[in-house]
Amino acid sequence: MDINQDFFNYLEPYLIKLREKVGPDFVVFGSAPLYLLGIVEFNGKINDLDINLTDPNCIPKEALEVTFHKDQKQKLYKIMIADLEIDIGVSWPGYENFLKKIKSNPIVIAGFKFANLDIVEEWKKEMVKRYDRQKDKDYLQKINNWRVLSALKTFYNLIDNQNIKWILSGSTSLFIQGVDVVISNDIDILTDESGATALDKLLSAHQVKPMSYSETDKYKSYFGVYQIDQTKLEIMGDFQYRLNNGSWSEVNQNNEVVFKTLMGMKLPLLKLEQELIEYENMGRADKAEKIKEALKNKQ
Repeated sequence: MDINQDFFNYLEPYLIKLREKVGPDFVVFGSAPLYLLGIVEFNGKINDLDINLTDPNCIPKEALEVTFHKDQKQKLYKIMIADLEIDIGVSWPGYENFLKKIKSNPIVIAGFKFANLDIVEEWKKEMVKRYDRQKDKDYLQKINNWRVLSALKTFYNLIDNQNIKWILSGSTSLFIQGVDVVISNDIDILTDESGATALDKLLSAHQVKPMSYSETDKYKSYFGVYQIDQTKLEIMGDFQYRLNNGSWSEVNQNNEVVFKTLMGMKLPLLKLEQELIEYENMGRADKAEKIKEALKNKQ
């Protein structure tokens, strides 16, 4: 598993001292696993660290007892390790099953346990649902972005050196090109008919809907749906869309691309100028305005 080694090197001395105080049976959760996995950028320091401790008898005597969001049933115990605040949680009424899940299938680095990403995401969703915290909404979007880009990396590694013509389009492409958009939980790939057939075979283990020709009033293409982890991948071969004058567009993969390097991938992206034409044609004024803004900033 790839981790942010700089973050772990920073955190490890605190974890060693923490283990001396509370014993080894704790799991790091909260936002720290997101730094560990590289989902959140690490800038050299964090302000606090959340842990779940199995045995309440291991809470240090000097710990300060506080309530979480003024809920008397939800208690935390705060201690300081050097300049880092440690927030210790044990068991909260109504959260027993969740706290058990924190301990299941952890990420283990040098003997220290971190809650896995699914558990962290579930916790952030619960915090948004219960307290509507903006920082947790932001974390959830970063998790989604990371999942999508990780799925894109898996796709890229599968097809690299296969001599298949393809282009990345949609919100993921816009995001990579600096447009202020939220990445949807899917990836749009444009190719030609032969590329669609080849990709269908390469992605057979991820197939949700096999490749076939599809046509509606607005779109036509060879179309297949796949799933990598939790991210949907839609592949369109010889994709065309209906123009405002009623005729069909040129096949999309023949449009110009721009190449961007990200996470070791050299990605062919549909140019923003072409994305703008298509979003305007679809009546997507929100995306079109954001693309215009990005193009203006490039000048």
